[in-house]
Amino acid sequence: MTARAVRAGNTNALRHGVYAEAAVRADVLDEASLLFARAPWLDRVRDGVLVEATARLVVRLRRLDTILETEPTQTLASLAYRLESQLLRNLDALGLTPTAAARLGLATLDAQAKASALVDAQLSKYRATGVAGEDE
Repeated sequence: MTARAVRAGNTNALRHGVYAEAAVRADVLDEASLLFARAPWLDRVRDGVLVEATARLVVRLRRLDTILETEPTQTLASLAYRLESQLLRNLDALGLTPTAAARLGLATLDAQAKASALVDAQLSKYRATGVAGEDE
């Protein structure tokens, strides 16, 4: 094996299969945007790397599920298990699991935000109809 072969690696794997980065780049960015939309407490600078890694795991698992339907092997099943385990760890770190949300107090923050939105909605209805006696 030459140094060039080691440096070049398996370029075929970069274009096809579960680890194909170039083929899924747009899907990863879309999934990362969805993760940020689902979790407004995430910061794009602070959490961006972990969100992108999580999005990549989601996309890889989807591709792997498709491959497993047509070509079920022990190696691919083992890879799926490892990727799912890592995905759950990432989601937990981002506060996107129920347990993590409770641990981080995000459920309380979400309830407070919903209550505040409800109060604002009621106030805007009240202001739109006007206060009795103001016209006089």
